[in-house]
Amino acid sequence: MPILLLAHTSLIALATGLIYSWTQNPVTSTYNLQLAAILAIIYFLSRFLKLEPKRLSLLTTTIFLSLILLMIFSTGSLNSPFFFLLDILLFALALFFEPLQALIASIILTLVFLLSSKLSLNTSQIINLASLILITPLAVIFGNKFIENQENQGKVTRLKNSLAKEETHTLLWIATKAKPSLMDILETTSQIISSNVLSFRLQEKIKKAHNDLLSLHKSADNLKIIIDEETT
Repeated sequence: MPILLLAHTSLIALATGLIYSWTQNPVTSTYNLQLAAILAIIYFLSRFLKLEPKRLSLLTTTIFLSLILLMIFSTGSLNSPFFFLLDILLFALALFFEPLQALIASIILTLVFLLSSKLSLNTSQIINLASLILITPLAVIFGNKFIENQENQGKVTRLKNSLAKEETHTLLWIATKAKPSLMDILETTSQIISSNVLSFRLQEKIKKAHNDLLSLHKSADNLKIIIDEETT
């Protein structure tokens, strides 16, 4: 298991265990609102301190996980009216951690709910637990598609940057190499044509070559204009 995946899994398991223990303890459970307030303060402080995007995402997701579990465990667990928030939680874990984390979190939560209920479930609890299990593959697929889309966007960006560099090199070559060389050749052919020292046949051939060079020079100018328009 990769280190990052292991770290995220440990974080999810630790947060779930701590929140569950907190809400099940008669002493600490009386301070559920205070704990929620502390978590909210930590979140706003992290936004104020402007942490790195990766660290902020990790902290935000952990707080989001803790708050949702705090609400659910303190309002009846499987009977909680806020149980549907776990669906949102799975999608958040798939997006901000890894898609596999949605599956891992689902397994951890399912085990916690089963153990806390001592495997004695009524119809409503079975439906809630089944909805959690059924939504898990959708969260994993959604996370994978999101990552794939991000990678494709990155490839497009890199391709655009590569094309921009090629266009810049082309413009430099036209400006510093092609056009000066064509101008030198055009001047030389003009001098040869104006000298009238060659035979009529050679003169005609040089004139034709001179005209072709003029067309090529004009084409270089047009190409430069087209590239300039496409890059602006």
